[in-house]
Parts: sequence; C-alpha cells; structure tokens
Amino acid sequence: MLKYKKGFTLAEFFSPHCAGHHKVAFTLAEVLITLGIIGVVAALTLSTLITDYQKKVTIKKLRTTYNILNNAIEMAKTEYGTDVNYWDMPDTNDQQILSNYFAEHYMLPYLKVVRDCKNGSICRFYGYSTVREFVLSNGTIVLVNVSGVGKNVQNVRTQIYIYINGKVNNINYARDKFLVELGGGTGNSGLDKNKFWPYGYMALANCDVYKNIDNTACNKTSTNKYRCFALIMCEGWKIPPDYPW
Repeated sequence: MLKYKKGFTLAEFFSPHCAGHHKVAFTLAEVLITLGIIGVVAALTLSTLITDYQKKVTIKKLRTTYNILNNAIEMAKTEYGTDVNYWDMPDTNDQQILSNYFAEHYMLPYLKVVRDCKNGSICRFYGYSTVREFVLSNGTIVLVNVSGVGKNVQNVRTQIYIYINGKVNNINYARDKFLVELGGGTGNSGLDKNKFWPYGYMALANCDVYKNIDNTACNKTSTNKYRCFALIMCEGWKIPPDYPW
C-alpha cells in the first residue's frame, strides 16, 4: 500500500479521521489575484447598475415633463378652444413678443412654475431674449421659442426646449436637453396638430429612421441629437442599447 508522509496510506490521508491534521492555505499571491478579479467584476457590475438607474431616472423625468406640458395645452383648450391652430397670436414676426405671448397666455397659467424669467431679465439661461424662460416645480428649465408671423398659432412655429436636469451648460444633448414642438414639426405626418410632440416624430415610423437622418439624428456624431426624444418615444419610452448615452 502506498504510504504518504508520516506513515499514512493515501486512503488514510483523505479519510475524515486525518482531515483535521492537514490544513489547506492560499498563498498571498493567490489571495490578491482573487480579490483583484472580484474587484473588477464588482466595478463592471456597479457601473452597469448605475447607468441603468440613470437611464430610468431620465426616462421618468422626461416623460413627466412631457405630460406636464401637454396637460397645460389641454387645460388651455377649455378657455381658448379645442383647435390650437386658431388660437390668437400677435400680428408680428418679433420672436420675443411671440414667445412671451404664447407662454403667458397658453402655458404659464396652467403650470406650476417656481421661477419665471421674462425676457431673460432675471436669469437668462439661454442667453437670448427671444425666448421665454421659466423653471417648473420639478426642476426642469423650459424655454419657449416661437417664430414666424403671428395672427394665429398655425402661422407660427412653437418649439419648447426642456432641460430636465436643471442646467443649460456642459450638457449632454441626449441626456439633459430635449426638444418638443407643437404639431411635431418636421416629419409630423399623421400626428395630432393640437399637442406637443418630440421634434421630428413620425407616426408609425421605423425607429431606426431617427438614428441616421441629418445633424439632428440620435447618434454619437450628430451635432445636437434633437431626434433622441423621438427615438425614445418610438421605442416605447425606453433607451435602446445603441443610444448615445
């Protein structure tokens, strides 16, 4: 019978009786390597969890703000009529007058605003007096930009810039700044013209169309990524894997 050190046979060595006589230990190098592997896995997992959480927060706040703005329009309809296109506007092409008029008549009375920046005289987030700026109770900065020639809403272009993280500097265009437009603007075929839609949103469009269309496309190289909101809505209020996060 094969003998092991100290006179034990191989069978005896592995028996429960002898198990207590032999302790297995790891070397310092083995411990450090194991801890290193655990650390890398933990870091990768934590990073993924944080990103997933941030995406969920972004979607929730974006969707909430979008609903707040459209609810304001719905409330204004009870006073000014259900067809937004025929709401009155000043007969001018002065953007400052048009933006202030639309904000003051059709939005601000129906919103919870914690800070109003008329003509940029108080806070001037955007840097131009042609927009009406205000801050919603959820911290979102809203810029109302109306251009064209007045008389009624259908003669002007009404765009709303929303900064959901309450900042306008050093922003990520796909995370902080989004654009909606009354009637949807470019590519608005099939949309209700009496509500806000993400810029360039198209009814029944394939979601990939928003990723490679022009310099407003939702991709990493695009200039301003204004169509990212349309992509999010098209995806069922989800951020797809190839989103330029």
